[in-house]
Amino acid sequence: MMDKMEKSYSEYLQKEYPSETATGYLYDVQGFERFLKQRYADETDILKNAAAADVIAYVNRLSSSHNSEAMINRMLSSLRNYYDYLQSRGVINHSPVKNVRSLKIRTDNKQPLHIDECRKLIESIDGRNSLRDRLIILLNINCCLTASELVSIRTADITDDFLIIREADGKERRIPLDDALKSILRRFLSDERIRTRKFLFSGNDEPMPLRTMQLIVTKRLKNSGLYRKGMSTVTLKLTGAYILKKYCSVDNETLSRIYGINKPEAIIVSRNEDPIGDNINRNPLVKLAGQE
Repeated sequence: MMDKMEKSYSEYLQKEYPSETATGYLYDVQGFERFLKQRYADETDILKNAAAADVIAYVNRLSSSHNSEAMINRMLSSLRNYYDYLQSRGVINHSPVKNVRSLKIRTDNKQPLHIDECRKLIESIDGRNSLRDRLIILLNINCCLTASELVSIRTADITDDFLIIREADGKERRIPLDDALKSILRRFLSDERIRTRKFLFSGNDEPMPLRTMQLIVTKRLKNSGLYRKGMSTVTLKLTGAYILKKYCSVDNETLSRIYGINKPEAIIVSRNEDPIGDNINRNPLVKLAGQE
Protein backbone atom coordinates (compact mmCIF):
# COMPACT_ATOMS: atom_id res chain seq x y z
CA MET A 1 0.00 0.00 0.00
CA MET A 2 1.34 3.44 -0.94
CA ASP A 3 2.21 5.97 1.75
CA LYS A 4 1.33 9.65 1.34
CA MET A 5 4.58 10.58 -0.42
CA GLU A 6 4.46 7.66 -2.85
CA LYS A 7 0.86 8.52 -3.70
CA SER A 8 1.85 12.14 -4.33
CA TYR A 9 4.73 10.99 -6.54
CA SER A 10 2.46 8.60 -8.43
CA GLU A 11 -0.01 11.42 -9.13
CA TYR A 12 2.87 13.62 -10.32
CA LEU A 13 4.07 10.89 -12.70
CA GLN A 14 0.61 10.39 -14.17
CA LYS A 15 0.40 14.11 -14.94
CA GLU A 16 3.90 14.54 -16.35
CA TYR A 17 4.63 11.28 -18.20
CA PRO A 18 2.96 8.74 -20.48
CA SER A 19 1.29 5.90 -18.58
CA GLU A 20 3.96 3.37 -19.57
CA THR A 21 6.82 5.58 -18.35
CA ALA A 22 5.02 6.46 -15.12
CA THR A 23 4.42 2.78 -14.37
CA GLY A 24 8.08 1.97 -14.99
CA TYR A 25 9.36 4.73 -12.71
CA LEU A 26 7.06 3.72 -9.86
CA TYR A 27 7.89 0.02 -10.31
CA ASP A 28 11.62 0.77 -9.93
CA VAL A 29 11.15 2.94 -6.86
CA GLN A 30 9.06 0.22 -5.21
CA GLY A 31 11.76 -2.33 -6.01
CA PHE A 32 14.34 -0.17 -4.23
CA GLU A 33 11.96 0.24 -1.30
CA ARG A 34 11.63 -3.55 -0.96
CA PHE A 35 15.42 -3.83 -0.90
CA LEU A 36 15.65 -1.17 1.83
CA LYS A 37 13.02 -2.96 3.94
CA GLN A 38 15.17 -6.07 3.88
CA ARG A 39 18.24 -3.99 4.76
CA TYR A 40 16.58 -1.94 7.51
CA ALA A 41 13.66 -4.03 8.75
CA ASP A 42 12.94 -1.93 11.84
CA GLU A 43 13.32 1.57 10.40
CA THR A 44 10.70 3.96 9.05
CA ASP A 45 10.90 6.51 6.22
CA ILE A 46 13.51 4.31 4.60
CA LEU A 47 13.16 5.83 1.14
CA LYS A 48 13.53 9.37 2.46
CA ASN A 49 16.53 8.43 4.60
CA ALA A 50 18.38 6.35 1.99
CA ALA A 51 22.06 7.15 1.41
CA ALA A 52 24.37 6.74 -1.56
CA ALA A 53 25.75 3.58 0.07
CA ASP A 54 22.27 2.05 -0.09
CA VAL A 55 21.93 2.83 -3.79
CA ILE A 56 25.36 1.33 -4.50
CA ALA A 57 24.45 -1.77 -2.48
CA TYR A 58 21.26 -2.13 -4.52
CA VAL A 59 23.21 -1.78 -7.77
CA ASN A 60 25.56 -4.52 -6.58
CA ARG A 61 22.60 -6.74 -5.66
CA LEU A 62 21.04 -6.29 -9.11
CA SER A 63 24.38 -6.87 -10.82
CA SER A 64 25.03 -10.08 -8.87
CA SER A 65 21.57 -11.30 -9.94
CA HIS A 66 22.69 -11.06 -13.60
CA ASN A 67 20.61 -8.02 -14.51
CA SER A 68 21.97 -6.15 -17.52
CA GLU A 69 23.78 -2.83 -17.30
CA ALA A 70 21.02 -1.23 -19.33
CA MET A 71 18.36 -2.43 -16.88
CA ILE A 72 20.36 -1.17 -13.89
CA ASN A 73 20.88 2.20 -15.55
CA ARG A 74 17.13 2.50 -16.18
CA MET A 75 16.58 1.79 -12.48
CA LEU A 76 19.08 4.52 -11.54
CA SER A 77 17.28 6.93 -13.85
CA SER A 78 14.00 6.13 -12.08
CA LEU A 79 15.55 6.73 -8.65
CA ARG A 80 17.08 10.02 -9.81
CA ASN A 81 13.63 11.12 -10.94
CA TYR A 82 12.10 10.16 -7.59
CA TYR A 83 14.70 11.85 -5.43
CA ASP A 84 14.71 14.96 -7.63
CA TYR A 85 10.98 15.10 -6.97
CA LEU A 86 11.49 14.83 -3.19
CA GLN A 87 14.21 17.49 -3.29
CA SER A 88 12.07 19.88 -5.35
CA ARG A 89 9.41 19.69 -2.65
CA GLY A 90 11.79 20.21 0.24
CA VAL A 91 11.40 16.69 1.61
CA ILE A 92 15.15 16.00 1.35
CA ASN A 93 18.18 18.24 0.96
CA HIS A 94 20.39 15.92 -1.06
CA SER A 95 19.69 13.11 -3.52
CA PRO A 96 21.43 9.83 -2.63
CA VAL A 97 21.69 9.06 -6.35
CA LYS A 98 23.41 12.30 -7.34
CA ASN A 99 26.97 10.95 -7.29
CA VAL A 100 26.20 7.35 -8.26
CA ARG A 101 27.46 6.78 -11.79
CA SER A 102 25.61 4.81 -14.42
CA LEU A 103 27.23 1.57 -15.49
CA LYS A 104 29.15 1.23 -18.72
CA ILE A 105 27.11 -0.95 -21.06
CA ARG A 106 29.04 -3.88 -22.45
CA THR A 107 28.53 -4.97 -26.05
CA ASP A 108 30.05 -8.46 -25.84
CA ASN A 109 26.67 -10.14 -25.39
CA LYS A 110 24.99 -8.49 -28.37
CA GLN A 111 26.23 -11.29 -30.63
CA PRO A 112 23.40 -13.27 -32.28
CA LEU A 113 22.32 -16.65 -30.98
CA HIS A 114 23.09 -19.75 -33.02
CA ILE A 115 20.21 -21.64 -34.62
CA ASP A 116 20.55 -24.46 -32.07
CA GLU A 117 20.32 -21.90 -29.26
CA CYS A 118 17.20 -20.40 -30.83
CA ARG A 119 15.65 -23.86 -30.98
CA LYS A 120 16.53 -24.43 -27.32
CA LEU A 121 14.95 -21.10 -26.37
CA ILE A 122 11.70 -21.83 -28.22
CA GLU A 123 11.44 -25.42 -26.96
CA SER A 124 11.94 -24.29 -23.35
CA ILE A 125 8.87 -22.04 -23.34
CA ASP A 126 6.19 -23.77 -21.29
CA GLY A 127 3.82 -23.19 -18.41
CA ARG A 128 1.54 -20.20 -17.90
CA ASN A 129 1.35 -17.78 -20.85
CA SER A 130 3.51 -20.10 -22.97
CA LEU A 131 1.60 -19.29 -26.19
CA ARG A 132 1.89 -15.55 -25.58
CA ASP A 133 5.58 -15.77 -24.72
CA ARG A 134 6.36 -17.98 -27.71
CA LEU A 135 4.67 -15.40 -29.92
CA ILE A 136 6.69 -12.60 -28.31
CA ILE A 137 9.99 -14.44 -28.86
CA LEU A 138 9.13 -15.31 -32.47
CA LEU A 139 8.10 -11.74 -33.30
CA ASN A 140 11.26 -10.46 -31.62
CA ILE A 141 13.44 -12.79 -33.73
CA ASN A 142 11.62 -13.44 -37.00
CA CYS A 143 10.35 -9.87 -37.48
CA CYS A 144 13.38 -8.21 -35.84
CA LEU A 145 11.20 -6.17 -33.48
CA THR A 146 12.36 -4.06 -30.57
CA ALA A 147 10.67 -4.22 -27.17
CA SER A 148 8.94 -0.89 -27.83
CA GLU A 149 7.64 -2.18 -31.18
CA LEU A 150 6.37 -5.36 -29.53
CA VAL A 151 4.29 -3.51 -26.94
CA SER A 152 2.89 -1.11 -29.56
CA ILE A 153 1.49 -3.81 -31.91
CA ARG A 154 -2.22 -3.18 -32.49
CA THR A 155 -4.45 -6.10 -33.35
CA ALA A 156 -5.84 -4.08 -36.27
CA ASP A 157 -2.34 -3.93 -37.77
CA ILE A 158 -2.08 -7.70 -38.20
CA THR A 159 -3.18 -8.90 -41.64
CA ASP A 160 -3.16 -12.37 -43.17
CA ASP A 161 0.36 -11.91 -44.54
CA PHE A 162 1.87 -8.81 -42.94
CA LEU A 163 2.49 -7.05 -39.65
CA ILE A 164 2.28 -3.27 -39.91
CA ILE A 165 4.69 -1.31 -37.73
CA ARG A 166 3.80 2.37 -37.36
CA GLU A 167 6.78 4.62 -36.71
CA ALA A 168 6.84 7.94 -34.84
CA ASP A 169 7.26 9.95 -38.06
CA GLY A 170 4.04 8.50 -39.49
CA LYS A 171 5.76 6.02 -41.80
CA GLU A 172 4.74 2.38 -41.91
CA ARG A 173 6.78 -0.79 -42.34
CA ARG A 174 4.97 -3.87 -43.65
CA ILE A 175 6.83 -6.90 -42.35
CA PRO A 176 5.96 -10.23 -44.03
CA LEU A 177 4.80 -13.01 -41.71
CA ASP A 178 6.31 -16.47 -42.07
CA ASP A 179 4.21 -19.63 -41.67
CA ALA A 180 5.21 -20.10 -38.01
CA LEU A 181 4.02 -16.64 -37.04
CA LYS A 182 0.82 -17.01 -39.02
CA SER A 183 0.07 -20.25 -37.16
CA ILE A 184 0.81 -18.87 -33.70
CA LEU A 185 -1.10 -15.66 -34.37
CA ARG A 186 -4.16 -17.65 -35.46
CA ARG A 187 -4.08 -19.61 -32.23
CA PHE A 188 -3.43 -16.57 -30.05
CA LEU A 189 -6.16 -14.50 -31.71
CA SER A 190 -8.70 -17.34 -31.54
CA ASP A 191 -9.52 -15.98 -28.07
CA GLU A 192 -12.18 -13.33 -28.70
CA ARG A 193 -11.02 -11.30 -25.69
CA ILE A 194 -7.59 -10.93 -27.29
CA ARG A 195 -8.90 -10.48 -30.82
CA THR A 196 -11.13 -7.54 -29.86
CA ARG A 197 -8.68 -5.57 -27.74
CA LYS A 198 -6.68 -2.62 -29.01
CA PHE A 199 -3.15 -3.88 -28.40
CA LEU A 200 -1.96 -7.41 -29.04
CA PHE A 201 -0.15 -7.70 -25.70
CA SER A 202 -2.45 -6.00 -23.22
CA GLY A 203 -5.39 -6.68 -21.00
CA ASN A 204 -7.04 -3.32 -21.65
CA ASP A 205 -6.79 -0.30 -23.94
CA GLU A 206 -3.22 0.47 -22.83
CA PRO A 207 -0.15 -1.34 -24.20
CA MET A 208 1.82 -3.69 -21.99
CA PRO A 209 4.44 -1.70 -20.02
CA LEU A 210 7.81 -1.77 -21.73
CA ARG A 211 9.51 -3.08 -18.60
CA THR A 212 7.09 -6.00 -18.44
CA MET A 213 7.93 -6.95 -22.02
CA GLN A 214 11.65 -6.78 -21.31
CA LEU A 215 11.24 -8.90 -18.18
CA ILE A 216 9.28 -11.56 -20.11
CA VAL A 217 12.08 -11.95 -22.65
CA THR A 218 14.77 -11.98 -19.95
CA LYS A 219 12.83 -14.59 -17.97
CA ARG A 220 12.50 -16.89 -20.97
CA LEU A 221 16.21 -16.51 -21.79
CA LYS A 222 17.08 -17.41 -18.19
CA ASN A 223 14.70 -20.38 -18.12
CA SER A 224 16.34 -21.75 -21.27
CA GLY A 225 19.80 -21.53 -19.70
CA LEU A 226 20.99 -19.24 -22.49
CA TYR A 227 21.01 -15.95 -20.62
CA ARG A 228 24.29 -14.09 -20.33
CA LYS A 229 24.63 -10.70 -18.70
CA GLY A 230 23.69 -7.99 -21.17
CA MET A 231 21.36 -10.09 -23.31
CA SER A 232 18.02 -8.49 -24.19
CA THR A 233 15.46 -8.06 -26.95
CA VAL A 234 18.29 -6.34 -28.87
CA THR A 235 20.17 -9.67 -28.92
CA LEU A 236 17.14 -11.44 -30.40
CA LYS A 237 16.54 -8.67 -32.95
CA LEU A 238 20.14 -9.03 -34.12
CA THR A 239 19.69 -12.81 -34.19
CA GLY A 240 16.68 -12.38 -36.45
CA ALA A 241 18.60 -10.14 -38.84
CA TYR A 242 21.42 -12.69 -39.04
CA ILE A 243 18.96 -15.53 -39.78
CA LEU A 244 17.11 -13.52 -42.44
CA LYS A 245 20.35 -12.63 -44.17
CA LYS A 246 22.00 -16.06 -43.98
CA TYR A 247 19.09 -18.45 -44.50
CA CYS A 248 16.41 -16.35 -46.22
CA SER A 249 18.60 -14.32 -48.62
CA VAL A 250 17.25 -10.98 -47.41
CA ASP A 251 19.46 -8.16 -48.68
CA ASN A 252 20.79 -5.15 -46.78
CA GLU A 253 18.33 -2.68 -48.28
CA THR A 254 15.36 -4.83 -47.20
CA LEU A 255 16.81 -5.40 -43.73
CA SER A 256 17.04 -1.64 -43.30
CA ARG A 257 13.79 -0.54 -44.98
CA ILE A 258 11.44 -3.35 -43.88
CA TYR A 259 13.01 -4.73 -40.71
CA GLY A 260 14.50 -1.51 -39.32
CA ILE A 261 18.06 -2.86 -38.98
CA ASN A 262 20.75 -0.22 -38.58
CA LYS A 263 23.98 -0.89 -40.50
CA PRO A 264 22.89 -4.27 -41.91
CA GLU A 265 26.12 -4.36 -43.90
CA ALA A 266 27.92 -5.07 -40.60
CA ILE A 267 26.21 -8.48 -40.46
CA ILE A 268 28.58 -10.73 -42.39
CA VAL A 269 27.23 -14.06 -43.67
CA SER A 270 27.51 -16.29 -46.72
CA ARG A 271 24.18 -16.42 -48.56
CA ASN A 272 22.40 -16.89 -51.87
CA GLU A 273 21.23 -14.01 -54.03
CA ASP A 274 17.53 -14.91 -54.15
CA PRO A 275 14.97 -12.13 -53.58
CA ILE A 276 12.72 -11.89 -50.53
CA GLY A 277 9.31 -13.55 -50.77
CA ASP A 278 8.49 -17.11 -49.82
CA ASN A 279 12.15 -17.30 -48.77
CA ILE A 280 11.26 -16.14 -45.26
CA ASN A 281 9.94 -19.66 -44.75
CA ARG A 282 13.49 -20.96 -45.26
CA ASN A 283 14.10 -19.75 -41.72
CA PRO A 284 15.09 -22.95 -39.84
CA LEU A 285 12.89 -21.87 -36.92
CA VAL A 286 9.67 -21.81 -38.94
CA LYS A 287 8.89 -25.53 -38.80
CA LEU A 288 9.82 -25.89 -35.13
CA ALA A 289 8.04 -22.73 -33.94
CA GLY A 290 4.91 -23.41 -35.94
CA GLN A 291 4.27 -26.83 -34.49
CA GLU A 292 0.89 -27.22 -32.86
